[in-house]
Amino acid sequence: MFSRRISTIEWTKSLLMLTSAFAALSYFLVEKPFLKLKDRLDGRNHFDHGGRPPGTYSPIPLLESILSLVSLRRYEAISRLRNRSPFANRLAVRVGNLFRNRNLIIQRGAGKGVRFNPGHGYISQALGTWEPDVIDTLGEILKPGMTFCDIGANNGFFSIIGAKLVGPDGAVYAIDPLPVNIGEIRNNVRLNDFRNVNVYEIAMGAVNGKAKLSVSANSGMSRLADVSDAPDCMRTIDVDVRTLDALVEANGLRDPDFIKIDAEGAEAFILEGAVNVIQRSHPVLLIELHATNQAVERILTRLGYGIKPLENPEGSIMDVGMTGHIVARWAARAAEDRLPETQQF
Repeated sequence: MFSRRISTIEWTKSLLMLTSAFAALSYFLVEKPFLKLKDRLDGRNHFDHGGRPPGTYSPIPLLESILSLVSLRRYEAISRLRNRSPFANRLAVRVGNLFRNRNLIIQRGAGKGVRFNPGHGYISQALGTWEPDVIDTLGEILKPGMTFCDIGANNGFFSIIGAKLVGPDGAVYAIDPLPVNIGEIRNNVRLNDFRNVNVYEIAMGAVNGKAKLSVSANSGMSRLADVSDAPDCMRTIDVDVRTLDALVEANGLRDPDFIKIDAEGAEAFILEGAVNVIQRSHPVLLIELHATNQAVERILTRLGYGIKPLENPEGSIMDVGMTGHIVARWAARAAEDRLPETQQF
């Protein structure tokens, strides 16, 4: 009994020593070099959240080289490893933070070659692996000369991809109510010298007026307080609310050919405020649902639209999860137009 107890104590001591050695090794091989690299990078190509971009575009060669080496397969492998190992997850977060507020180039997909500063966003955006089904849908549907309306534009990732795809004869309306997001959108537009993007600092809804915006620590999850409180809410701010119908009419805008809506639960209200535009031009709609499945289906059915889940085309809108997407197309036009095979319905 005594010898067994001694063995257990010795085993515990050995485990503690190994853990301490691993922690020290991690510091000298990972933490310390990381901090040195961060110190060297700080102040270079740093994006001011006030919306003041660098005078010229000059990417950081080291970061660009790292991005170019991360294939989609490697990115998926890293994601799996992060889910299995807390240490790998912490390391990935630290490395990912190196890419925030830096001027980069999107590496793959429909946005390949576009200059992009993720701001508060994610390294996967610069990699071109963020919501790949949405990126592919933009690439399949948007053509030169089209008009793209991005409601809930966040840091402008999809807006600038759309700007590239529609070209100088097309137009993009990037719409978001949060000032920090607007600063990042404008910065990304300027990085690419796009002249076809109009930026609107407003919330979209069913009626014109004012509302409270619940601002999350993760600005991409901010939302109208009337819908729900944002997770990690820091404060609320007053914002202007406009219907898409009113925005188009008041500014003499072209009717959109394609509308993307990601508004953290306000999707049905936005559709109600866009009925005139939708009935007039019958745009393709791409919507992230946020548990608005039933309300969105009811409106789109009334407007004569066919609906397909983006991530699972064989499924039903009721099967789409919180952050899943649908693609909706006016049924009369869908029967006439030849769509990419993945979008036919």
